[in-house]
Amino acid sequence: MNEVLKLFLSLSVSGSILALGLLAIEPFIKNKLSRRWQYYIWLVVILRFLVPFTPEVSVVGSFFGYLEKAASASPAVVEQERLPAQADGNLDMQTALPDAESSGPETVSPDYWADIKSSIWLLWLGVAALLFVRKVTSYHSFVRYVHAGTRRIEDERILAVYKEVSTEAGLKKPLPIYVNQLVASPMLVGIFRPIIIIPELVIDDAELRYVFWHELTHYRRFDIFYKWLVQITVCLHWFNPLVYIISREINRECELSCDEVIISGWDENGRLRYGDTLLSTLKADGTYSDAIVSLTLSENTKLLKERLTAILNFKKRSRVIVFLSIVLAATFLCGAAFAGAYAKDSIVNTNGNPLNQNVPQNQIGANSDTAKAEHFTPVERPNADITIDNKAAVKFVPTSAKEITVDYDNTLYQVSVENENGNWKIHIVYTADYSVYPSVVVHVPNVIYGNVNLQIKEAAAYFNGVFQNAETINANMADSSIFYTIPAGFTGTLNADAPDCYFELLSTDGYRNCDITISNAAACGNIEDGFRKHGSSLVYASGTRAGVVKIDLKNGGYAEITSAYTDPDTSFFNVDVEEVNVDEEVSINGFLAVGEEYTSSFYLFNMKAGQVFHIIYDYGWEDYEDRGDFEVSLQDESNHKITAQKELNTANDTVDITVPADGRYRVNFRGVKANNQDGEVQYHFTLSFSNSVGN
Repeated sequence: MNEVLKLFLSLSVSGSILALGLLAIEPFIKNKLSRRWQYYIWLVVILRFLVPFTPEVSVVGSFFGYLEKAASASPAVVEQERLPAQADGNLDMQTALPDAESSGPETVSPDYWADIKSSIWLLWLGVAALLFVRKVTSYHSFVRYVHAGTRRIEDERILAVYKEVSTEAGLKKPLPIYVNQLVASPMLVGIFRPIIIIPELVIDDAELRYVFWHELTHYRRFDIFYKWLVQITVCLHWFNPLVYIISREINRECELSCDEVIISGWDENGRLRYGDTLLSTLKADGTYSDAIVSLTLSENTKLLKERLTAILNFKKRSRVIVFLSIVLAATFLCGAAFAGAYAKDSIVNTNGNPLNQNVPQNQIGANSDTAKAEHFTPVERPNADITIDNKAAVKFVPTSAKEITVDYDNTLYQVSVENENGNWKIHIVYTADYSVYPSVVVHVPNVIYGNVNLQIKEAAAYFNGVFQNAETINANMADSSIFYTIPAGFTGTLNADAPDCYFELLSTDGYRNCDITISNAAACGNIEDGFRKHGSSLVYASGTRAGVVKIDLKNGGYAEITSAYTDPDTSFFNVDVEEVNVDEEVSINGFLAVGEEYTSSFYLFNMKAGQVFHIIYDYGWEDYEDRGDFEVSLQDESNHKITAQKELNTANDTVDITVPADGRYRVNFRGVKANNQDGEVQYHFTLSFSNSVGN
C-alpha cells in the first residue's frame, strides 16, 4: 500500500480517537466550560487529522507497526513451518529455500489483490480531489451569486453605525458592506477579500450594532480559514464518517462561541437585545445561505434555540473553571501527541536529510553464523542473483576470497547461499522483531561478473564498492533505502528501478568514469558538482562514460549524491575491506571541511616495519589553484596515529611516513586550512609504498 495512504489512514484513526473522546465528555462540559474553549479544542482534532507529527512511541504508530509486521511476517512463518529441523533443533539455513531444480515447474497466477492494494491510493486521492474541486466550485458559484445581487449601502444611518463598530473593533480599514435582498441572514463572505452582506431589514441602530459586531467578530477570529481547514479535512478523510459529525460540531460551536465573545462584556439587558436581534434576522425574505463556506448570523431554528438558551444562561467562568480548562486542554494536547501516526522508521543523517532507520550497523549477535555454498565451482564471469526482503539490513563489502559468504545472526535471519554451475544465488530474509536490528554482511569476491540481478524489497542495503567488474547490474528495488558506492574504475552498466526508495549514490573517484541519469526524483538532498537537473531528472555526463548508471525512482523517491564515502560502522577493522599490498598504488579524493577528518574506509595497507608510505598531494585530474592544507597520519589497528612531520599544502607536495611495526594501517587526513570561500578543501592524493627502510 502506498506510504502516503498509510499515513492518512493512521491520521484518520488518530483523529477519530480524539474526536470520540471529545464527543464522550461533551455532555459533562457543555454548560461548564466556555464556548470558546469548546470551539478551539476541535482545532486540535483537525490538526491531528492533517499534521503527520508523531513521537517515537505512539499508540497509532505502534498499532500500524504491529499490523505491518504481522502482514509481512506471515509468509515467513508459513515458510518456517516447512523447513527441516536439525538434530539440535536449529534450522538449516542453507537449505531453507526450496531447490529450484528439484521443485519442478510452477505456475504463477496473477496477484490481482496485490494490484488492487497497490492502486487503492489512487481511488482515495481521486475522490478527495473531486470533493475538493466540488467545494471550491460551489463556493465560487455562491460568491458570484451573492455578488450579482448586491448593491452598496448608501443609507447614512447604517454606514455611520458600521463605521463606529469597525472603530471599536480595532479595524483600521472597514470591510466593504453590501445589501442583498436574496440572502437569508447577514453573512461574512470571502477569504482574501471578505465583504459583509446584509439582507433587507428594518431594525434600529442597536440591532445593527449587534449584526455588525457578530460578523466582524468572525472576521477578527479568522473563522473563515478555520472552516476551510475543516473542509479540507473532510475531503482528505471522506471515507471516515466521523469527519462529517466533526464538521457539524465545529459549525455549531463557531456560532455559540462568537455569541459568547460578543455578550461577555454586556449586562443582562444587552444580552436580551442581542437575542432579539437574532430573532429579527429570521424575518428576512431571502432564501439563499451557505453555512459551509460563509459565516451567517442566523441558521436553522434548532441551533437558534440553543444559541438563545446559551445567551440567557450566560455566566462568567470562575478562576477554578478557567484553571480546569487549561489543565484539560494541556491533557488533550498531550493525548493528541501520544496518539501519533504511522511513519516509516527514520533517522536524520549528518546533513539533516531523512534516512530509513533500517541502516546496517555491522553488529552480528551472539548467534552469529556464516552461510556459504555447499559446492563451489569457479568459472569465468559468474552471474549472481541476489534477493533481499522483509525489512532486512544488508551490507555488501569486497573481499579477496574466492567465494561469496554471508555473516548473519541465525535467530534473526534466514539466509541461503547456492552456487550452481559457478553462478551464485543468495536469498536473505529478516524474520525477527523490528526492535532488534543487526545487519547482514555479504562478502563479495572482487572478480569479473557477468550479469548481477538484485531484487530488494522493503530493506536497507549498502553496496560498499562491490561488483566493480560486473558487465551488467539489473536492480529492482522498492520501498527501500539504498546506499550505492560506485567503485573506482567501474566500466559496466547499472540499471535500477527503485520506486519509493531513498537512494544515496556515492563514488570513490568523483564519478570520473560514469555517465549517470537519475529520473523521477521527488526530492533531492546533497547533489555533487557536475550533475545537472532537468525537471525531475539528474544527469551527469562529465566523465569518460565508460560506466553507465541509470536509476529510475518512478513513484518519486529521494535522491542524494555524494563524492566521499563514510563507513557507518564505528569499529575500525571489523568489516572486510580491500587489502592493499606494497606493489600497488591507489588514489583517494573528495572534500573536507577545516577540522574534519577522513579515515580511508576502503583500504587496509599491509605494511612491514621500516617501509615508507608516500603520499602525494596532486590535486587530481584537473588543474586547481591552492585549495588548502592537510595533516596526514597513519592509523594502526589500535587506533594509534603516526603523524607526518609536515603538512601538505602545495601541488605535488609529498610526505613520507615510516612504518614503525608490521601490521595493517589506514591513512587519515585532516583539513587544516581552506583557501576558498566555502570553507571546504578539495583533495586528491596518490598513495604508494617503498620497500626501502626510512631514515
